[in-house]
Amino acid sequence: MCGRYSIYTNSHNLSAFYSAKIMGLLPPPTYNASPGAQHPVLVNFSHSKLLLPMSWGLTPSWSTDSRFSSHLINTRVESIFTKPTFRRLIIKNRCLIPANGYFEWDSAKNPYFFHSSDQPIISLAGLYDVWESPDGSPVFSYSIITTPSPKEFESIHPRSPLTISKSKIGDWLSGFINQSSLNQFQFSSSSQLTHHPVSNLINSSQSEGSQLIDPVNHLL
Repeated sequence: MCGRYSIYTNSHNLSAFYSAKIMGLLPPPTYNASPGAQHPVLVNFSHSKLLLPMSWGLTPSWSTDSRFSSHLINTRVESIFTKPTFRRLIIKNRCLIPANGYFEWDSAKNPYFFHSSDQPIISLAGLYDVWESPDGSPVFSYSIITTPSPKEFESIHPRSPLTISKSKIGDWLSGFINQSSLNQFQFSSSSQLTHHPVSNLINSSQSEGSQLIDPVNHLL
């Protein structure tokens, strides 16, 4: 699964990286993006790329309340075309979650930071929806798609976020997607990622700062 990531690039540089317009007030940069909070998300709307704030944890549009959000921070790629909610969203509500990297924990609960070896930002594939709150205001929320980890990462965690290369951003946001093309995105996921061990400080959602991604030795 993916339960924590970093997005410390500021809104101006995010906009430039994606050639996207900013809609609304984006949350401030953070080294510790956690579920339940709002984070920047990239969508395609009327042939334009937009960055807007969304809550991490999907609340489906048909939900009677927001209780689903805490359970839907991730969506397994294997279930996208088999479950009605995800099947609807993969057709028209695909998004990308900008990240400088993400965290995973091994079986001994040691955290690791995964990031690109050649890009400042990686794009995590996601699905989003818009729920109408009791007061009538729209609530945008998202879930990060996960896939089986490649062999080189399996020893740390069996699941990894589905990452989309910069050259495939347009295809992901607005191209036609079926099971076959989804498999192609999955095949190239994580191909340019590297990782290193980090401090247990990341275990707390209240921790913040660049020290969260500094390399450490878990054996010390």
